[in-house]
Amino acid sequence: MISVPNARSVVAALVTVTCLAFGYRAHALGQGAFKGHATDPNTIACFESSSGNIINDGCSGSISYTIPLATNAGGHSVRIDGTNTGGLSCILCSTTQSGLASCVNFPGFPSGTSAQTATVNVPSNGGMYARCSVGPNTALNAVNYTP
Repeated sequence: MISVPNARSVVAALVTVTCLAFGYRAHALGQGAFKGHATDPNTIACFESSSGNIINDGCSGSISYTIPLATNAGGHSVRIDGTNTGGLSCILCSTTQSGLASCVNFPGFPSGTSAQTATVNVPSNGGMYARCSVGPNTALNAVNYTP
């Protein structure tokens, strides 16, 4: 006996194929800040990773930390959650295929735990990253965005 799929399974398959073919971007991504890296490899010892967070608990000054963000072309809003106890500032950058960057500042992070959002437009074949200056005893907790 030949099995004939019902209408629901046919529609579900068509929706899945359509979403994959056209790059449907409905789901936001969240990642721990630990997916990034110290901008200067010589300062990696300044950071401790705990539960997806990174904390500058090894250096007395502010240290630069970069978080690459996989994305498609178009406008993107990125939210960074942080705990500012010793200074925290971040920029969000889009890059061209040749590596030229265009950056915007996140609004200031007040003392304590807060979330700030910035928006950039990523060109075709471009990329996106966030870079933060993380002060002593300050943490980057999470990064949320739609790719």
